[in-house]
Amino acid sequence: MNPVRSNPSGCGSHSFLKFEVIEYRHLTIRDGLITLCGMNKNTISISEARSRLFNIAEKVQTPGVYFTFTDKGRPKTVIMSADEYESIIETLEVVRDFPDLDKTITKVDKDIKSGAYLNYPILDDILAEEGYVLNNKANKHGISTTRRTKRAKKS
Repeated sequence: MNPVRSNPSGCGSHSFLKFEVIEYRHLTIRDGLITLCGMNKNTISISEARSRLFNIAEKVQTPGVYFTFTDKGRPKTVIMSADEYESIIETLEVVRDFPDLDKTITKVDKDIKSGAYLNYPILDDILAEEGYVLNNKANKHGISTTRRTKRAKKS
C-alpha cells in the first residue's frame, strides 16, 4: 500500500488501486485514492489515548466513529471497531477481485432501465451448464409443488 496522502476534505486517504469512483458505506474510491469519509474522526495524542483507552474502545463501537492517535503531532495509528475494520477490508477485497466493478454496475443499471436484463441467464441455467443436477420439483416461482402426506400416529 502506498503512503498516506492528504485530502482537501480532511478524510484519511490511501492510494490503493486505479478506479473511477466507487462509494460504499464510509469508503470512497476515486481515481485510485481510498478515502474514509462521513466518519466521526477524533484525533488525540497517544499519551491521552493511553489514559482513555477503555472509554475510546466503547466509543468506536458506534458506527462511523474512529480515533487517530498522534505522536508529536503526527498520525501514528488508528483505532476503529472490528466491524468497521472488517467492512473496509471486505470492500477492498471486492475492489481487488472485481477490478471493473464500476463498469459492470453501470452496464447493469442501463440494462435494468432498458429491460435487457430480462435476457440474462438464470441461475438454474448457469448451474446446469456447470454440470449441477437440479431438482425440478419446484414451480416457476421456486416453490415446491409436492405435498407431504401426514404420518399415522404410532400407538
